[in-house]
Amino acid sequence: MVASGTLSAFAGVMLLGELGVASYDVGPPYLLPAFSAAFLGATQIRTGRMNVWGTLIAVYLLATGVNGLQLTGAPAYVNNLFQGIALIVAVALAVRTARRRIT
Repeated sequence: MVASGTLSAFAGVMLLGELGVASYDVGPPYLLPAFSAAFLGATQIRTGRMNVWGTLIAVYLLATGVNGLQLTGAPAYVNNLFQGIALIVAVALAVRTARRRIT
């Protein structure tokens, strides 16, 4: 928890340095990709459990998908749509896996 807080504080300071101004509405666009990667990562290596290697694979998959959409010339909103669909699919798979364990 301490390492996570330290890294996120460092990232916030770096973002502040790049933007030059502190604003409350800078962070929310970064939440959807983070949630998508975390929940999709829970479906990769150890299904139903959050894990580092699964999250790294999920980040790679999401980045590849977003870059592919950008290379094809898709509109900007399609990136958020892609990540949102990935999040919905990941949560659905996690729920399905959890139900299998219970029964």
